[in-house]
Amino acid sequence: MRGENNDPPMDINEPGTDARGQDKKPPIPSETATASEAAKQQAFFSSPELMAVALETAKIGIWSCEIPSNRITWSSNLEHIHQRPPGSLNEAFSFFENEMHPEDRADVFTAIQETLRTHEPRRALYRLPPHPDRDDCWIEIVGSVVLEDGVPVRIVGTCRDVTERVKLHHELRLRATQQEVLARLGERALTETDQQKFFDEAVGAIAEILKVDLVKILELVPGDA
Repeated sequence: MRGENNDPPMDINEPGTDARGQDKKPPIPSETATASEAAKQQAFFSSPELMAVALETAKIGIWSCEIPSNRITWSSNLEHIHQRPPGSLNEAFSFFENEMHPEDRADVFTAIQETLRTHEPRRALYRLPPHPDRDDCWIEIVGSVVLEDGVPVRIVGTCRDVTERVKLHHELRLRATQQEVLARLGERALTETDQQKFFDEAVGAIAEILKVDLVKILELVPGDA
């Protein structure tokens, strides 16, 4: 006596095909469903809360400068990036100018002028103003022009703290300089017969590596720090 087999019938068709051997196609979502999903995604990604979390996580601030009035709007986290207390940012362009080290302002303004002239994004580096209680803090600024009827009306961009990156770059350049100077001195030590001349070159090389005036090295005596 044969028992009943309640198992479902096996599908002997190729994967992705129906009983007639034709490709199975996934159901096409309706236009209404597609529009609804797109609206949900747009609402999600335009959420102020999400934007704030993303900027804080990436440690990037955003800003916008209205060209006719030179008024600047900042994201709130730029206060932290510029090491300023809450509520201290100002809309005036002159305030932004004073947030830069005087020696770096020309590079930033040149980048801004190039953005306005070419309508292409530009970037620049600047330090925060000197402060006795902190080392140099480097900020990278990126700006892009917004056009209306072909006329620039505002510049929008980002700022972020790149101090660690700049320090690493300087360290790599210093090591490369040291290796180059040592190689040059090694070659001179093998060929130079005038000891005084070689000594002068060695002292000059040390001044080059340490970025100090030669006279300060010559004035050092044993025990000086």
